[in-house]
Amino acid sequence: MSPDPSIAARLLAETLLTPKEATRHPAFKKNGKACCVSLIYRMFQKGSGGIKLEFVRTARGLFTTAESCERFVERLTSGPNADVSVRSNRQREKSIDRAERELAEAGI
Repeated sequence: MSPDPSIAARLLAETLLTPKEATRHPAFKKNGKACCVSLIYRMFQKGSGGIKLEFVRTARGLFTTAESCERFVERLTSGPNADVSVRSNRQREKSIDRAERELAEAGI
């Protein structure tokens, strides 16, 4: 549930989608087909990679928004591992050699 009232107010001002409608949002389509509604509920509760889909609970049930779906995908794409680059063995060996030279020059 959205613990911060300002988040709920912001979501209610956006384009509301039921979980069933959210399955047809482009962010959740696979090969042009809507995903299963259970995926939306899972993204509400558990998320993916620690990032959860925003939702609001009303008297009529749970709702998300089209804008929340877009923010969700954006956060997944630019998450904490987005800037991690993988080094090749050669790059790693050069870094080790450089560090060993620096330590040797420092007398360590």
